[in-house]
Formats: sequence, structure tokens, C-alpha cells
Amino acid sequence: MKQDASKVDAVMPDLSNKPSALTNEQNRLLYELTDNFKFANILPIPENPADLEAIVLETQKDLSAVPVLGVDGSITDACTHLQEDQRLNAEQKKLIWQCLALVRSHFARSDRSALKNNRSHQYQWEMNWKHTRAEVNQVAEAARLLKLSGQETRDALIASIFSDSVKTRTNFLYHNIHGAQAAAAVLSRLMPLDSEDNWVSIERITRAIKEHQIAPPDFMGKVAAVQICHAVGLAPELLETGLGPAASLSTHRTIRQIREKIANPFNKYHLNNDLDRILFTPEERTLLRLVGIEEWFVPHPENENSKIAHAVIAGDHSINYNHPEGFAKIALLRGPDTEQLFEDPTIFDSLDSAVSSFADSYKVLRAEVQPLAVAGLRRTKIAVERITAIMRELFNGIAYGATSKDQMGRYTITRAFERAQGKQPQLFNANLQKLSQAGHEYIQQAVERVIDILQEWFDTAGDIPFESAMERQATQGYAQLPFWNSPLKYPPRDNFGMAMVARLSPLEQKQFAFAERIREIAVELLRAEEWIF
Repeated sequence: MKQDASKVDAVMPDLSNKPSALTNEQNRLLYELTDNFKFANILPIPENPADLEAIVLETQKDLSAVPVLGVDGSITDACTHLQEDQRLNAEQKKLIWQCLALVRSHFARSDRSALKNNRSHQYQWEMNWKHTRAEVNQVAEAARLLKLSGQETRDALIASIFSDSVKTRTNFLYHNIHGAQAAAAVLSRLMPLDSEDNWVSIERITRAIKEHQIAPPDFMGKVAAVQICHAVGLAPELLETGLGPAASLSTHRTIRQIREKIANPFNKYHLNNDLDRILFTPEERTLLRLVGIEEWFVPHPENENSKIAHAVIAGDHSINYNHPEGFAKIALLRGPDTEQLFEDPTIFDSLDSAVSSFADSYKVLRAEVQPLAVAGLRRTKIAVERITAIMRELFNGIAYGATSKDQMGRYTITRAFERAQGKQPQLFNANLQKLSQAGHEYIQQAVERVIDILQEWFDTAGDIPFESAMERQATQGYAQLPFWNSPLKYPPRDNFGMAMVARLSPLEQKQFAFAERIREIAVELLRAEEWIF
């Protein structure tokens, strides 16, 4: 079937803004950086400049809803903060906004068909986009600490924008490579290629995206090792024991070597002469290719050119591990209806994983950006304590028959807030004087969404599925609720890794479904905490 020419123009790389005669070397580099424009079709640039400007305005409005602290300590928003950044000139800001707008549009298209009542299915919008829009401000601050120039700051921000731009549930270990290819495809159309400076920027942006993957190193080494074990049919737990069939011991040893190298990315003994990637043996490379890894790029601190990547790593660290949005994202990534690797017993295990990853990621941060990494620790600790107090009262104090069924959602959350504030007033009085009017409004909207989550459950599923009283020990003071204060039972998986929920008992199925609501409530309350400084 013949394809409409206008649609082809919208997705294929437009080289009209490039000089008529790129050198052979430039052509080779361009196609290498983009992998022959592999992702040009999912990040199309509108032909009409007015259409591009329209999505830029939508993106600016979106970032206006992201609270950040200004240089004077007052509460502002991510859009205003970027627009007022004196290090960046108008052209640099324009390019940043265009990149943000194109990535945001891609995320929106990707999740258009997702289940609207289940955020775990809205992977691109709820996780990758909301993470990206919050990360930009932190990368800008890291760039300041690293004393980057305006041009370098622009490049660090663009690298951050594209770092997760084509990240999916299947390319986790090499989404950095895909992100770099997507960035090169877009930038080669937005930036005139008759400028040597632009070529330098494209190369260092793509390099920084590839290098940001090192953190958190222990975790990345573990994930790579587990996925390789699955690929070759070996049990990951045997990596620690050294046990197993004699024929597999050599493979286990090679996998452990891979894990060790990835977990220690700055160990020069395992790096090439340029200190920009890990040296793997032929045996290690054979196994790595099974999970899509060809190279493992490293921003070694002794490389002056690695500062762009370190700004991205520091910004990513701050959002992921000491910011309420990062805890919300990690909660969404883990628990029921996610990958088997992330089947946490309770919501607290999911949140604890962020705390563990803080120390892991901190090991690879440059000294200049370490203050940024710890700046939000106290704030996030209090945020987690506050939502835990609310949810504890919610699930430990459900009172049936106290109000009409159609008001149970509002009644239960209102009473939970009252009891939590009464028992721990210090958690609800600290720092609230800094809460802006927009913050008050957002928190109220979050509470209304929690009410809707609870009311929808009461309307469609009935009671909250606590464990039967007959199955609890007589000494237990509170009802056991899986994924809250007792381990959630996960369904077995078939040969394709799909969860077989039907294998659970009716009560276990209901508990598995409600575990997703527990996570949803935690995410809403965590994101409300973004407004409390």
C-alpha cells in the first residue's frame, strides 16, 4: 500500500536544514550516532513551526505545576526557574524547550491507550515523563555546582531530557543507548550542522546519555547478572553460593565477574585506556549480548569531559532517592503487576529500595555535587513518615457502618488525617508555613484523588480484603493487610513470565488487586509532598 507522502515527511529525518554537502566523515558520524535514524519515527518534529510552538507552550504550562525552590529560597516552579536562569541565553532555552516538548509529546502518545485507572500501565507518562520534568531543575543545579558554562549547562539539560526518552520495561539495561540515538536524531534536525560547536554538543550530549547508566552501580550489576541468568536458564540465587551443575560453574563465575565490573565502574583495572568504558572479556561479551548490552560506558571523574554526564547523574540521583517524586516513581515501578525482580512483600519494601539505592548511587557522585545529593534527605524522610502515619490510620482504623456507603471514601481518608494529626502533630506542623497557595490546592486535589480510589473500591469490590481473623494470631493487634503490614502473595508466572493471577484464591486475588490501590494512594500522597518544603 502506498504511504501518504505528508505522513512520511512527518516522521522521516528532514535534512533540509543541513548544508548540501556534509563530509563523508560527518555523514558516517551522523548515521552512527542515530543508528540510521532509528528513532526518528517516534520523535517526529512538526513541519509547521506554529505546531512546534504550541507543544512548547503546553510543556511550559506542565512544568509550571512542578514546585521547586528558587535561588532565594522561595517556592517557585520549574518553568519559571528555567526561564530565569541567567546562565542560558534565549537560543539555548529555546532548544531546551523544544526538546522537552518533543519528548513530552512522545510520552503522551505512548500512553494514550493505557488503562486510565491504573498508573502501573502508564509507564511513559506517569513514570518517565513526570520523572524527567522534575529532574531538569536538579540537573541545572548540579551544573552550577560543577561550574559548567552556559553551553555545557544546556547540553547537560538536553542529555537529561533524552536519557529516559525511549525507556521501556524491556530495554532497561540499554535504554541509555536508545536515548542517545533518539537525541542525535532530534538534534540533527533542530541544530544547524554547519557549526562545529553543534557537532561537539551533539557528541557530548549522546556520550553523557550513554554514561548516565552507571548509577546506582551495585543495583545495575545485580540486574544485569539476574537477567543474564534468566537468559541462559540458570538460577540467580546460585550466584552467591557457587553451587549448581558442574557445567554451569564457569558461566556463574563469568556472570559474577560482569556484576563486579559494573558495580565498580571507576576501577581503572577494568577500564580501557581512555577510561570511558569497561573492558569485558570475549566470554563476558557473549553473555552480555544475550541481554542487549554491547558496551558499558563510564564517566570516569578523571575525564574532564565527563562533567556533563555527572550533572545528569547527580540530578537523576536527587530526584530518585531524596525527593518525593522519586519515591513515587520507585513505588510505581515495584510491587504488584510489575516485573518479577520487583515483587516486593510490602509498600515499605518498595520505599526502602530507594533508601538503599541512595547509598549505592552516592558512591559514583563527584564531590562537587554531593551537597545536592543530601540536600533533600530530611525533607523526604519527613514526607515518608507523614504519609506512613496517614496510611497507618487509614488501614488500621477502617470503620464500617459509620457513614453511608457512597461516602466511605471521603469518611475514611478524612478520619485518617484527623487521627494522624492528633497522634503526631509535629509531622504536620513543620515547614508548612512555606506552603504556597498552589501547594494547598494541589494537596487538596491529591486528597480528592485518594477519595476517588477508595470510593471506587468500595463501590465495585466491597470491603477492604484484610486477612481473615481466624487466620491471625490472637496477639496481633491490627488486621493484616497484604502489601501493607503483611507480605503480599504473588501469583506464579508462566514460561513467558506472565503472572497467572487465576492461580490465586479468590481472597488472594482481591488482595492482589487492592495492593495496587495501596500503591496508588502512596503515590498520590508522595506527589502531594512535592509542594511541602
